[in-house]
Amino acid sequence: MADFDESPGKTLSIADAVFIIIGVVIGAGIFRTPSLVAANSGSVIQALSFWLAGGVVTLIGALCYAELTSAYPHSGGEYHYINRAFGSMPGFLFAWARITVIQTGSIAMLAFMIGDYSSGIFSLGPYSSAQYAAFIIVFLTAVNAIGILPGKRAQRGLIAALGLGLFFVVAVGMVYGFSTPPEGKLMVPSATGFSSLGQAMIFVLLTFGGWNEAAYLSAEVRNAPRNMSRVLLASIVTITLIYLAVNYVMLQSLGLQGVAGSQAVAADLMRLSYGENGARFVSFLIIVAAVSTMNATMMTGARSSFALGQDFFHLRFLGRWNQGRGTPVNALLVQGLMALSLVVLGSGSRNGFETMIEYTAPVFWFFVLLIGVSIFVLRHKDPQISRPFRVPLYPLMPLFFCSVCVYMLISSFLYTGKGALFGVAVLGAGVPLLWVIKAASGSSPSERRKRVMKRILSSLILLSLAGLVFIWLMGGQTKIIKPDVPYVPTPMEVVDEMLQMAGVNERDVLYDLGSGDGRIVITAAQRWATRGVGIEIDPRLVQMSRRKASWANVADRVEFVENDLFKSDIGAATVVTLYLLPELNIRLRPKLLSDLRPGTRVVSHSFDMKDWVPDETRLSAAYWELFVDYDHSKRSFVYLWIIPANINGTWRWGSPEGASSLSLNIGQRFQMARGTLFGGDKERPAEISLRGDWVRINSELQIDGRSAPVTFEGRVKGDIIEGTALYGQGREKKTVPWRAVRQEGTAVALN
Repeated sequence: MADFDESPGKTLSIADAVFIIIGVVIGAGIFRTPSLVAANSGSVIQALSFWLAGGVVTLIGALCYAELTSAYPHSGGEYHYINRAFGSMPGFLFAWARITVIQTGSIAMLAFMIGDYSSGIFSLGPYSSAQYAAFIIVFLTAVNAIGILPGKRAQRGLIAALGLGLFFVVAVGMVYGFSTPPEGKLMVPSATGFSSLGQAMIFVLLTFGGWNEAAYLSAEVRNAPRNMSRVLLASIVTITLIYLAVNYVMLQSLGLQGVAGSQAVAADLMRLSYGENGARFVSFLIIVAAVSTMNATMMTGARSSFALGQDFFHLRFLGRWNQGRGTPVNALLVQGLMALSLVVLGSGSRNGFETMIEYTAPVFWFFVLLIGVSIFVLRHKDPQISRPFRVPLYPLMPLFFCSVCVYMLISSFLYTGKGALFGVAVLGAGVPLLWVIKAASGSSPSERRKRVMKRILSSLILLSLAGLVFIWLMGGQTKIIKPDVPYVPTPMEVVDEMLQMAGVNERDVLYDLGSGDGRIVITAAQRWATRGVGIEIDPRLVQMSRRKASWANVADRVEFVENDLFKSDIGAATVVTLYLLPELNIRLRPKLLSDLRPGTRVVSHSFDMKDWVPDETRLSAAYWELFVDYDHSKRSFVYLWIIPANINGTWRWGSPEGASSLSLNIGQRFQMARGTLFGGDKERPAEISLRGDWVRINSELQIDGRSAPVTFEGRVKGDIIEGTALYGQGREKKTVPWRAVRQEGTAVALN
């Protein structure tokens, strides 16, 4: 029979705890957030300063936590501190947030990330990512449920592999960076105050996030009162040095603009030296990092659920510790089931990295602020408690840490806006749950049943009213946008190819439909002084584009508009760029043909317009990835169309002899047209060349009793073509002005 107990054993050494903390912190974020931090920086030094500041802030926070973990070693960690300082309500809400949002949401997100990258290696079908995600959740839950020993051995192996991989990336970056220095041109942010600093630090501190999970290990670390401060300090210093080294080589190799413009900065770095094999190596490294973070998150997350079960009788099944295995098996299983339910719900879509920040950051920083405040509260409430480690420079350091938490809490709300209400709403749902649980305690069984039923009914009414208010707030002040297609950025090398193919110059007006982060419009303005407009439905991407335009000093030449592509006025464009799926291209085709002036150039990356044959097609040097197809061996094409004038219908003009008129019947399919020329009593085929608003017609006519070649060419201006007519050949060749008029009612729409 399994040996169950109410408390964990002292099974972790300092090295074990350090490996777990590093595993939680150094996850997939370091492969993504450097570009976001660089985008909020004005120089390489400023970008590195953000990362150093993040390390310093985290170190101060770790010193504050070191006092709490040494004075109150407990498997409940932060839950225990909040509960002890502020009472059961805040403690319960914190544990509820970890079970429903913070921990299980992070586990599910990491599982989907693993599934996405694993599907790129070997796809399991339409739901490949979800299947991989479910498998890794079940597998790691089983590993940790078997016992603490397999869990910590797995963590050590994962950290060793991740460390070697990061060391290799840094080494490659050092070699490449010093052999090929980046461009010296720097971005200069126009908004360098609260907004820029706040957003940069959100991403930096998010990447440092997880160090606080050490609190949940304090009950299992040997000689915790003395060793927990060493665990925290060793972990934070190591992580800070790793982050500084990784960011230094990325910035040294790719430059600030290269890092800021990349969506897969580590892959771009490795691709410079090792091509696509280097990028695949980084994909494998991301899988290892995500598995490492997920394994460590499972280990610490189950421990807060265990502590919650010990404090609440009706949740006591969570508070059972398997002494033989050294792990809270029930809490692990419940956590795994919650994460699996999120995978099932999310199997039809993938949440973006920034969406995860939006929903979790405000709630996270609110509770971290409570932890900081709890240092003051507990020193006042428990002056007799032994504190083997005391935070230096008290109360200055805790005050500074709390100030940072307040700053980050405000920045989180400023960055996320009303979207943060979703996380707050889920957190608030824990209030009626606690109310019902407390109603089930004490009194006789019949009284408890009556009280529980009343509170359940009252809770449902209150939740319904709160839901209506929430919907009203969101509907009145926030747009919940569901784009027609996930945002996938165009690689910078393809941006250059598209703009070169379109032949953009300073006289053009470029419209980018689905402009994303604005890179196409901004690049055209920087390199060719082109005026541009980006149209994007996602307000966050519009804001990002505007900031990048300011930093690139092209805000006077570009504009970014939040709008639906199909409702936007694009008539002023001379160049249109697209990176949309084929079905969206087809839906846009009538609008392009009707709204754009003849001669406007339309350039698309990867996807064509079916039976509208492009005027020019080039094989791109870049690889591409379709959203449901992970075959990296495919290459992308760049397509160019010239909007043709509509010359469908019957045209008439005078004959060269003036005795009778000529007529030309034209049938047109996009830029392809054929005609029949009628002169006198004969009809002859006419070859028609059309490019934009310029048309040339070659045929034959009976002139002076002989058949002679004729050429008509000119510009189309609505229902009139004006140009020249060339009759005959050799010495008899004659050129005269030509003006053809389309007969009313004969025109037909191109699409």
